[in-house]
Amino acid sequence: MSNTKYLQHFLVCALLLCVTKAYSQGPIPPGPATPGSVPSAEPENWGSSPAPLGSDYNPAGTPASKQTLSQGGYLPSDILSFDKMTALRLSYLWLPQNGTDTLGLHDIRTSVTIALPEDRFLGLLPDVTPWFGLGIMSGPSDSRGIGEMPGQVFDTGLRCDWKPQFFPEGHTLHKTIWAELSLGLGVYSSFDKIDSKAFRFTGQGVVAAHIFSRWSARAGVRYYDRNRAKLMPVGGLIYYPYGDSPDKRRRTSLQIHFLFPDPQIRMRLPGTRNSPNRWLYLRGEWGGNCWAVNRAAGGYQRVDYNDYRFALGFEALGATRLDFGFEVGVAFSRELYYEKDPKAYSMGSTVFLGGNVIW
Repeated sequence: MSNTKYLQHFLVCALLLCVTKAYSQGPIPPGPATPGSVPSAEPENWGSSPAPLGSDYNPAGTPASKQTLSQGGYLPSDILSFDKMTALRLSYLWLPQNGTDTLGLHDIRTSVTIALPEDRFLGLLPDVTPWFGLGIMSGPSDSRGIGEMPGQVFDTGLRCDWKPQFFPEGHTLHKTIWAELSLGLGVYSSFDKIDSKAFRFTGQGVVAAHIFSRWSARAGVRYYDRNRAKLMPVGGLIYYPYGDSPDKRRRTSLQIHFLFPDPQIRMRLPGTRNSPNRWLYLRGEWGGNCWAVNRAAGGYQRVDYNDYRFALGFEALGATRLDFGFEVGVAFSRELYYEKDPKAYSMGSTVFLGGNVIW
């Protein structure tokens, strides 16, 4: 099947998701939160960041906040409201092939997040996100004995995200100490064969705390299940220079994330009350993915694509039902790392472009 056929099938599935979402919505429900208002600076929002594009530990992308999905508080009947519980996400990442001995990648993915109210159940009910991703590859050539990657790979599965509170509402430490948990099970493979090697668990477990008026902390682990790295520590500090300001617009205008492996600086752009929350950000990450593919020299095996990335991006959030963002960056220290080959095949650096919309 050609690349065009795969892309057509992917777009048809995405269109069906859009139609289902639009049909179920109806009028915008009223709520106490004003669209376009500045998000709360309470601790549970302090770890927010744009989702890495094309990342395997978070293949569906970071879900939109539950406050954004609900536009306010929940009544008992709201638990069954499809409109208030879902977010449709579409994203695209382009890593151009920089020379015949390097890998080029178009990563296209879609997901739907079903979110339940966190405060009613102390965050014990997960956000559930099914996703599908399609990777269209070019190169590398076989001149170095690497062996070409397949023309198409895919990943699909289900991810659950929790944000449990350790103390009930009304307690002094409610929303002061909490956890951020995620667990995903997916199939990562080429289209010609699927067996047990294609199934991977990914996830993260982090304990977070608001420690001072301008600081919060995180510590935990992230499970990648790649050849190069299975488990990696995550954590660090998040600094809000205007954390003591009574003006919430100023309080959330700058965020500095001293976090490993996802450092980031976020700056909120000036705007009016009815304008979206517009952010500029500079971020880094350990990027890549892992699939089970057929290789002429080694048969069916897992292969990593790993890189390091720095990106400059823009986000517009909260003004309407449609949030969007885009970024441009550079990927370096790129490599292909095969399960049955101890040698890592390094590749030259390249720029990349990415974008996403959340409806």
